[in-house]
Amino acid sequence: MLNMPTAEHLRLVQLGNKFEYWTMLWNLLSCAVLSFAITLHPSTVIQAMSVVAFIHLFASVVVLSQITGIDRNREHFALKAISLGYGAATLYLLARAIIGLLAGKHFDDNYVGILWLGMTYFVMWALSWNKRRVGHALQNQVLIHVSDMNRTDAFVALAAVSGLLLCAFCDFYWADPLSALIVVGYCCEEGIAAWKASIEHARIGELEYQQSKREQDEQRTKL
Repeated sequence: MLNMPTAEHLRLVQLGNKFEYWTMLWNLLSCAVLSFAITLHPSTVIQAMSVVAFIHLFASVVVLSQITGIDRNREHFALKAISLGYGAATLYLLARAIIGLLAGKHFDDNYVGILWLGMTYFVMWALSWNKRRVGHALQNQVLIHVSDMNRTDAFVALAAVSGLLLCAFCDFYWADPLSALIVVGYCCEEGIAAWKASIEHARIGELEYQQSKREQDEQRTKL
């Protein structure tokens, strides 16, 4: 971090780590709780949210490896891995949602999923705000990108809850797979955004490498 006292830098790194550990814990719990909810009452949108939670669990591991320092090459591969994960999830969940719509199956009310995803909405908002603040202070693009993901997670969780509530109280069977399509759109958008960010980081890393090489050549010339 440029012109930042070492103590302050370490404090921010520790703070960023803390928020990512909380995110990992929540995503791990989400995988468990939503998997349990699916065994009670199958649901396309809850399955979609459990897949997203798994991808975010991986993303948290990636971010933790990045917070301690800015390595353009590592950030490039981290963002690309996240992008590929979203791409695979998009194809899988799209197929599941279309099958759910065509089948016209009415899923049983899933109050465990409703409660957990409702809590997820508020948790993701809090994590997003704190990660963005620390990410800008550290100038860490991966942390900033994940904060954007968490903010969008809040809206996606709200959409999922809305679909489940419509199924439970209005008997709209199509609301479950339709809200799953919203999750599919989110995965597609995030995958494209992460891929573009990985390309940009690769370009910046190459420019920094060329600049460093020129400076070294100039120093050798002076000697």
